Amino acid sequence: MRICISFILLLFTFPILSVKAQLIPDNTLGKENSRVNSSVERDLIEGGAIRNNNLFHSFKEFNINPNQKVYFSNPDNITNILTRVTGSNASKIFGTLGVSGNANLFLINPKGIIFGKDAFLDITGSFTATTAESIFIDNYEFSAVNPNQTPLLKINLTPGLQYGKINPQSEIENRGILKVGEGKNLTLLGGRVFHQDTGSLIAPGGKVEISGDDINLKGTVDTRGLNGEIGILLIDPKDILIQENSNLSGDDISRNLAVNNVVLQANNDITVDDDITGIGTNNLTLEAGRSVNIAENRNIFLNGGSFNAKINDENALPSERDAGIAEFRMNTQSSIITNGGDVNIVSGSFGNTSQINTLSTAILSSQINGTSGNINLSAIGDIKTGRLISGILNPDGDSSLNAGDININSTNGDILTTDFILANSLIKGGNINIKAANNINLTAQQAIETGNIASIGGAVAGNITFDSSNAILSQNVRTLNGILGDGIGNDIDVNTKSLTIENGSIIALTFGESNGGNLLIDAVEEMILRQSSVATNADEGSSGNAGNLTINTKRLTVERIPGLPSPFAVGIGTRTDNNTTGNGGDLTINASSSVEIIGDRPGSFSPQPNQIVNSLLGGDDRTGITTSAEGSGISGSLRIDTPRLIVRDNAAITTVPFSGKGGDININASEILLQGLSGIGTGNLGEGAGDLRINTRLFTLTNGAVVGTSTLNNIGNAGNFILSVEQLNVRNGSLVKTETVGNGNGGNLIIKDASFIEVVGFSFDGSVKSAISASSFSTGNSGNLNIITDKLIVRDGGEITTATDINGIGGNIDINTRNLEINNGRINASTTTPQNGGDININASESIEVIGGGFEKLQQNIIIPAFDGNPNSITLNNFDNGIVTASQGEGNSGNIFRHLRNINKIW
Repeated sequence: MRICISFILLLFTFPILSVKAQLIPDNTLGKENSRVNSSVERDLIEGGAIRNNNLFHSFKEFNINPNQKVYFSNPDNITNILTRVTGSNASKIFGTLGVSGNANLFLINPKGIIFGKDAFLDITGSFTATTAESIFIDNYEFSAVNPNQTPLLKINLTPGLQYGKINPQSEIENRGILKVGEGKNLTLLGGRVFHQDTGSLIAPGGKVEISGDDINLKGTVDTRGLNGEIGILLIDPKDILIQENSNLSGDDISRNLAVNNVVLQANNDITVDDDITGIGTNNLTLEAGRSVNIAENRNIFLNGGSFNAKINDENALPSERDAGIAEFRMNTQSSIITNGGDVNIVSGSFGNTSQINTLSTAILSSQINGTSGNINLSAIGDIKTGRLISGILNPDGDSSLNAGDININSTNGDILTTDFILANSLIKGGNINIKAANNINLTAQQAIETGNIASIGGAVAGNITFDSSNAILSQNVRTLNGILGDGIGNDIDVNTKSLTIENGSIIALTFGESNGGNLLIDAVEEMILRQSSVATNADEGSSGNAGNLTINTKRLTVERIPGLPSPFAVGIGTRTDNNTTGNGGDLTINASSSVEIIGDRPGSFSPQPNQIVNSLLGGDDRTGITTSAEGSGISGSLRIDTPRLIVRDNAAITTVPFSGKGGDININASEILLQGLSGIGTGNLGEGAGDLRINTRLFTLTNGAVVGTSTLNNIGNAGNFILSVEQLNVRNGSLVKTETVGNGNGGNLIIKDASFIEVVGFSFDGSVKSAISASSFSTGNSGNLNIITDKLIVRDGGEITTATDINGIGGNIDINTRNLEINNGRINASTTTPQNGGDININASESIEVIGGGFEKLQQNIIIPAFDGNPNSITLNNFDNGIVTASQGEGNSGNIFRHLRNINKIW
C-alpha cells in the first residue's frame, strides 16, 4: 500500500519536477539568484541582480516545453532584463516566453537557441536572442562562459550595448512566431541563424535584425506597423551571397521587401547573383565592409522604394583599401530600377581607392507620370558610370512629371561617364551635379541633359554643375539644360582647373516662353574648345530670352580641325533662332593670359565687302565667338578682356541680328592679331548693328583679316567703331572698316590714342588693298572716318577711304597726326554715284610726305586754305592718286584740307 501511494505521488509530481528541470538557476549571483515560481497558468521568474535600470538573471538550463508559459517579472524602473545560460546545452523554446511588463528581454546562450514551431513571444518591449559569450551594458560585463569569476564585472566601455565573441558554429534556429511590441526591435544574433519557412519574425513598425556568419532566410518577416508605417529587416552576416536555390535567394529578398525595408549588412562582401523584385514600395539597403557586387545580367527592381548601398571600409585592412578592393560594382547589362525611389550609393570611408563602377549598366529612378527619385553616387576614389536616368524613362520614351536630381561626387578621385545622364521630365527637370577632387572625364558619346519636355506652365529646368579641382575632359558629349513652356530656366556652372571639350557641346536652351538659363565657366588655368560648341540659345518658335554666358579662365582656345566634320557650330555664343521674339544673351570672356580662335582654313585671302556679316553666317562650318539673333529680338552684347587675342584661319568674333538690333562688342587686350580669313565685327541684317569698341596696345591685321561694323540688305545702320590703339598694323589686304552694303548707313570709324599706324600692301592676289575705310557699296551713306595718331603711313597700295559706290553719300576723312607718309598709297573720299563724296581734312603738326607719280593730274582737287599756327612743311613728290576726292558720277567730289602754315610743294 505504501508502495502504491508512493508511486501515485511520484506520478502526480513528475510534471512539476519536469517543468522545473527546464528552468534551473545556476546560483552564480549569490543572494541575488534567480527564482522560479510555478503555477498552473505559468512559471514566473523573479529575483535576479539589479544594477541601475538593468535586471540580470543567470541559469544553468533554460528551456520551455510545448504549452508551457514562462514570464519574467518586471520590477518598477527596470528597462532591460538580461538572462544568460551558463550550462552546456542549447536552449529550447517550444512554448511561450514573455515579460510581465514593458522591459526589453535579452536571452544569451553561447551553446545555441532553438525556437520550435510552437514557440511564441509575449513581449511588448524589444527582444534579443544571441549566442554571444557575453554582453556589455552600462559599463557591466555579463559573461555566460565565465559566470563564477566575476558575476557582474564593472568595466569602462563606450556607452551603449555591445556583444562579446560569437562561436561561428553556434546556432539560432526559428520555426515559431516571434513578435515584439509596436516600434520595437527583434534581434537574432548568432554564428549561424536559420529562419525556417514555418517561422515568423514580427516587429510592427520596428526592426528585425538577423546577424550571423551564415544566414538562412526562408521564413516570413513582417515589420508593418498598425498605422501603415514600415520597419526594417536587417540581415548582417560576414558575407552575403544572394543566389537562386541558396540559403538567401533573390526570391527571399523580394518576398521580404513586400512588407519590410530590407537592410543587408556584411563585414566583407555582398554579391547579388539573382534578380530582386520589390513588390511593395519599401527600401533595399546593402552595406558591406569591402564590396557590393551585382553580377552580370542581374536586375534589382523596386516599386517606388529607395535603393541604398554603402561600402563602409573602416574595418578593412589598409592593403585591401589601397588595392581597390572596397568597391560598389555593377557588371555588364545589370540594372537598378526604382520606379521613383532614390538611389544612394556611397563607397568608402578611408583610403583613396574606394570606388563605384557602373559601366555598361543602367540606373533608373524614373516614375511615369509621377515624381522620380534622386540618384546619388559618392566615393572617396574613382567613380565610373553607365546610364543614369531620373525623369524620362529612356531617351525616346515616356517621362515622369518631375525628375529627381543626379549627384556624382568623388572626394579624392576621378569621375568617368560613358552613357546618358538624363534628368528630364514633363514639368520639372532635376539638377545634375558632378564633382571630383581630381579629373572629370565625360565620354558618353550621348548626352547629359536636364529640363522639361512639355509645354506646361510652371515648368522648371534643373541646374547642371561640373566641379573639378583638376581637369574636365568632355568628348562627344552634348550637355543641355532646356526649358519648354512658361517657367524657369536654370543654369549651367562649370568650375575646374582645366576644361577641354572635344566634339561636344554645353548648351543652356529655352524652347518656349521662359528665359533660358545662364552658363558660367570658371577654368582657372585653361579652356580648350575643339570641334565643339558652348552656347546659350533660344530655340525656334520660342519667345523667351537666351541666357547670359560668362567664361573666366587664364587661356582660352577655340579650334576647328581642318578636314574633320563637326556636328556643332564650333565656338562660343549666345543665340536666338528663327521665328523667335526673345533677345540673345550677353557674352563675357575674361582670360588673364590669352584668347586664341583658330579656324580650319589657314592661308591668305581677299576679303569681300560683306565679310564681316558673313563671318558667322556660314552654317556649321563657322568658328568663333558670337552673339546673334535670328528672330526679331536683340542680339546680346559681347565683351572680351585678355592680354593677348588671336583670331585666325577662318575664325571670327561677331554680333549679328537678323531682324532686331545688334549687340555691342567691347574688347580690351594688350595685343590683338587677326590673320587670314578672320574678322571681328558687328553686323546687321535687321534694325541696326551694334557698336564695336576695341582698346589695345598693339593691333595687327594680316593676310586678308577684317575688323569693323557692317549692315547688309536692310534699312538698319551699321554700328560705330571706336578703336583706341597704340600701334596699328594693317597688312596684306586686311581691312579696318565700317561699311554699308544695304539701305542703312555705315557707321563712323574713330581711331585714337595711336602713336603709329601703317596701312600696307595688297591681298595675296592683288585684288584688295589694305585699307582703313568707312565705305558704302549700296544706297546707304558712308560713315565718317577720324584718325588721331603721331605717325600715319599709307604705302604700297594701302588706302584710307570713305569712297562710295552705287548711290550713297561719302563720309568725311579727318586725320590728326604729327607725320603723314603716303608712299604709293592713297587717301580717298571719291564717289561714283550721283551723291556727293566726302571731305578730306588733314591736320599734320610736323610733316606730310607724299611719294608717287602723276600728281599733276589731280592738282585741281587740292584745296589748301591759309590758317594760323606753327610752321609746318609738306613734301609732295611724284604724287599718283595720293589724296583723292574725285567724282566719276554726277555728284560732287569733296574738298581736301591740309592745315599747314608753310607749304613746300615738290613734284
